[in-house]
Amino acid sequence: MMSEYQDDSRYDMRKQRKMNRLMNAAIAVVAALILFFAAQLFIFNGEDQVTEEDDSEETEELEESEDDETEEEASEEADEEDSSGPEEAPDETNRDEDEDRIDEETDEDQSEIRDEDEDEVEQEEEETERPEDGEYEPIGTAQTGSFQHDFNRDSVNWAEMEEALSYATGLSQEEMVIWHLGNGGAPDRAEGYVSLAENEDRPYRVLMEFVEGEGWKPIEVEENANR
Repeated sequence: MMSEYQDDSRYDMRKQRKMNRLMNAAIAVVAALILFFAAQLFIFNGEDQVTEEDDSEETEELEESEDDETEEEASEEADEEDSSGPEEAPDETNRDEDEDRIDEETDEDQSEIRDEDEDEVEQEEEETERPEDGEYEPIGTAQTGSFQHDFNRDSVNWAEMEEALSYATGLSQEEMVIWHLGNGGAPDRAEGYVSLAENEDRPYRVLMEFVEGEGWKPIEVEENANR
């Protein structure tokens, strides 16, 4: 019973570590987005303030210049402005360039965040937490009495064999595909071939035996096995 509780606790700890990694990744993404939008607001506010100050200074200079000019000079300047046509304000051009640059940086930042998240997920999927051969322990069992092999997919024995395969290979039961699971050459042994769906040609071969009162125990794991 102590072994069963220890195994359950170990399995819960593994699940908790995976959940913590995902939560940490999500928190990092949210924090990065908050910092980005805060910086963006700060940049826009600063640009608007500088533009307003420049416009105010230009207006004051123009009014002083107009007070000093004669009507004839003012008329000539008006004719020159009409003939030259409107010009794009430098401040507006700079603002458009800055907005384009910020948009590009935003797309790059978001792309980098997505790439980092995908790399972390792929790394977590590829990582295995299985022990080395010879260090496996029975996974625990709900079966009582004398053990009898039951390869019915709806049976308790089948569910416990699936759990042992996941424990031996480090693959989650949700992603793991069982290509073969049958007798392992003895009444208390089973042999299974499992992998991720995309790695059908590189499965794990797992040989395990049933320990009375303690459950299935992996005794041999072979990677890239031939079926």
